[in-house]
Amino acid sequence: MKYIKGIRKGELGWHEFKSIFGKKYFSKGYYDSKSKELYELKMGCMTDEEYTTKFLELLRYVPYTKDEKMKVQIFFSGFPLAFKG
Repeated sequence: MKYIKGIRKGELGWHEFKSIFGKKYFSKGYYDSKSKELYELKMGCMTDEEYTTKFLELLRYVPYTKDEKMKVQIFFSGFPLAFKG
């Protein structure tokens, strides 16, 4: 493919590629569903490591959550009540 939306292959920088790729493959709905998944994430049968990995994976899709206290609260909200006691 020589052209991407009128941009020649040699003129396409990383920023432009990332923007075009993101618009095509990661819609607002996709980010909204990942955000919802983060806020509804529960530890359940996962190990500590599995839960932490999944939490950090989903956190990437919620860039507007910059406050560390908020991140900690979201993280601990997924723990079973027995852990919170």
